[in-house]
Amino acid sequence: MKCLESDITLDPKWQDEQVDRLLGFEILQRMLHAEYQPIEAAVLADKVAIDKGAAYRIIRSIEQNLNGN
Repeated sequence: MKCLESDITLDPKWQDEQVDRLLGFEILQRMLHAEYQPIEAAVLADKVAIDKGAAYRIIRSIEQNLNGN
């Protein structure tokens, strides 16, 4: 059995990369299937394994980056 120190799944950077990958996949899938209606935060959070508030924080962060803040 692997030692916990070498368990990549405990690395926050790796976790963030996987959330980004899953979000990207969800966006791609919705675009390919022409599903343009909003997705509930709880459903999105469940699909990408993040807390419900994270979806709001991600959207807020994107909005701030687009506005140059």
